[in-house]
Amino acid sequence: MQEVRKSDEQRQADEKVARMLEQAANWRMGRCSQRTVLLLSDWVRRLRCERGLLVCGTYSGDVHLSDVASGELLQSWSPEPLGPDGTLSEITAI
Repeated sequence: MQEVRKSDEQRQADEKVARMLEQAANWRMGRCSQRTVLLLSDWVRRLRCERGLLVCGTYSGDVHLSDVASGELLQSWSPEPLGPDGTLSEITAI
């Protein structure tokens, strides 16, 4: 019988699939690390994490900026009333 040898590309592809399956099992079984960075009392509608900062836009229109490493809330913004009827402005991009 002739031995079949896998190419380096095939071996790398197989290893990548094996890592992906292991990671999926870790998430499914709860074997992943997690940490609470920020507690909010509103639904998060937008989320952006970049350069060690986390920005959350909430359902009520508030925006919160926090440091990922420390979890410290650095700044919060709330929508301003626009007119006499109390309609609120919107923050539409983070």
